[in-house]
Amino acid sequence: MIESVEKLDACLGRTPAAMNLKVVEHLDEGALRWLSASPLVFVSAARASGVSVTIAGGERGFATPVSWQLLRMPRAAFDDPSCIEEGRGVGLLFLVPGLGETLRVNGRVAAHTHDAIEIAIREVYVHCAKALLRSELWSAAPRTEQSFEPAQLVAETRFIAFATADAEGNADLSPKGDAAGIMLKQLGDGLAYGERPGNLRKDSLKNLLVQPRAAALAIIPGSNLVGLLHGEGKILDDAVARELFTVSGKTPKLVMQLCAATLVVRESAALARVSLWPLRAEAHGLDPAEILTNHMKLNKTAGFGVGIVRNLMSKELMRLGLDLDYKNKMY
Repeated sequence: MIESVEKLDACLGRTPAAMNLKVVEHLDEGALRWLSASPLVFVSAARASGVSVTIAGGERGFATPVSWQLLRMPRAAFDDPSCIEEGRGVGLLFLVPGLGETLRVNGRVAAHTHDAIEIAIREVYVHCAKALLRSELWSAAPRTEQSFEPAQLVAETRFIAFATADAEGNADLSPKGDAAGIMLKQLGDGLAYGERPGNLRKDSLKNLLVQPRAAALAIIPGSNLVGLLHGEGKILDDAVARELFTVSGKTPKLVMQLCAATLVVRESAALARVSLWPLRAEAHGLDPAEILTNHMKLNKTAGFGVGIVRNLMSKELMRLGLDLDYKNKMY
């Protein structure tokens, strides 16, 4: 079991300094356009008891900016607004139908009223498309099942929204995607997934080292039924556990196990309201490579190396880098 940042870095490698260049501390023009096109967000909510996860959704642009650093969403848009606690951290993952990349917004609950929830912004950045591509989230057809047995949901899950929080109550929501039958597996007294190549920030993994309580939403694309999971997170580098998640000869370096996991299957009113499937082709005008590049230009991180990367980067180079990454490093 991985129990320190040093062991984590030894296994996955250190986070490149340039990786943090993509993070800005406010809602820039690109983020505002993303929010105006998004009908759905997965939400990680830090609580005194650990962390919870829920979904919110509505019309495109249901999350509206109050200012560059304050975001408001209708309370009625949330499946479970009661898990959102004023003053505590939230991690938001905004989806745009048909787009693989997602927008991550982290912050604190500035206000929670009968009508609305307001989020004070701490971090904004574009997340890579690997999880959604591996899960084939947008290619699903609508499913009409009225219920799933827990074992069936585990077997058919292709996407997970994984929620963690650190010791200071900052929350993180990390997307995970894989094929059915490989995304989520029974392991010991809990459920587990393989930690695939991602953005190398390792936020959720680092959170588990200091606060192991975690939550997750297990999604079967096409269905409005979701699996709500809670348990104690453990990071494993055990060869036998890792081998369970081998795909095309590629074995993950780590496995995340949710021990003593509880699983409750319920319908998501937000998913039903948004009606994601079948995918309707609608123009959104978003270019993730351009938004990522602009974020790098806006980031004020100092340093000779990061300065060179920032000055040389263009949306064409960013797009090429993303395409190569998706082609060569999915597993």
